[in-house]
Amino acid sequence: MFTNGGDQIDLSNTTFGVIDTVDYSDSSFPAVSEGISLALDPTGTAATNNDGANWCDDQVGAYGDGDLGSPGSVNAACPTSSPVSWATEVYPLFSTNSTQSCTGCHGSSGSLSLSGNASTVYSALVNSVADSGNTLVVPGSAATSHLYSKLSSGSMPQGSSSFNSTELATIEAWINEGAANN
Repeated sequence: MFTNGGDQIDLSNTTFGVIDTVDYSDSSFPAVSEGISLALDPTGTAATNNDGANWCDDQVGAYGDGDLGSPGSVNAACPTSSPVSWATEVYPLFSTNSTQSCTGCHGSSGSLSLSGNASTVYSALVNSVADSGNTLVVPGSAATSHLYSKLSSGSMPQGSSSFNSTELATIEAWINEGAANN
């Protein structure tokens, strides 16, 4: 049985009582993302439940009502804090090889062209103003970036599958980290 009181979660059963307690009042605990379970990093040495640095959003795919978690399996290692790479992680999401293939509508013609190499597409997005007058990618602020707003609302890409939560998180992190051309 799990119980949650204040800044603590208890795991208990009727035979042994409280088996384990996680006190997450430590300010080093990551912000909890809605719909995503926290996972204890199995790669940590001498990890304790009460050290927030040993916890992260669970990296396992969706189960149930779209929640993420790893019931009955070993937790995946927490991601490292290396910056998101434009060239290897973000640009491929917009390229013609992507499931979303933004170049179907934003090819070489029109006001926003997403065809071309990583450098060309980067220049078309970062600090560029859309026809609507909104800045497409505002380095350091996914919340005010028109591109992220369109992608996260599901209004783009049109006519194909939306970006999944992992892809959106990658784009969001890249923008919030400063949208580096790396």
